[in-house]
Amino acid sequence: MSSAFAWILVVVAAAAIVVFVLARFYERGTREVSLVRTGVGGRRVVMDGATIAIPYFHEVSRVNMQTLRLEVVRSGRPR
Repeated sequence: MSSAFAWILVVVAAAAIVVFVLARFYERGTREVSLVRTGVGGRRVVMDGATIAIPYFHEVSRVNMQTLRLEVVRSGRPR
């Protein structure tokens, strides 16, 4: 096994590990659910996109963006 081949193998293995780790921490927001990422780097709001959220450094909150219909029942005398 030559030295160059060993280095290429190490670089490919490191790249595969980085891709696996980033894919694991990839969080995606949709039109219906937005993400609010807080922690290292400040606050970031993601609407219809994605972000990387690393545990212990970031916290992700999901916010429902769908409209809700509320019925209001009025009672009593009008003023």
